[in-house]
Amino acid sequence: MPDSDAAEPTRLERGNYIADVLHHTSVESFWYYIIQRRGSREVIDLVKCDSYEQAIAASQQVLERLNVAAARNR
Repeated sequence: MPDSDAAEPTRLERGNYIADVLHHTSVESFWYYIIQRRGSREVIDLVKCDSYEQAIAASQQVLERLNVAAARNR
C-alpha cells in the first residue's frame, strides 16, 4: 500500500481509469480522491474521506466497479 505520509498525490491505475488520492490541508485536513478515464479531463467521481486508508480503499473499489462494467460492455 502507498505511504500515507507522502506529500505527493498517490495515483492508482486500473484499466482505462485512474484515481488520484490527495491530501487537503488549507482549512481542515482531509483526504479525497478523483477518478477519471485515462486521457479525459471529465471527473467521474470525487469523494472526501476522513483518512488516507479510507480514500485508497474507496477509490480502489470504484476503479474495480468501473472496470467490471467496462468489460461487460465490450
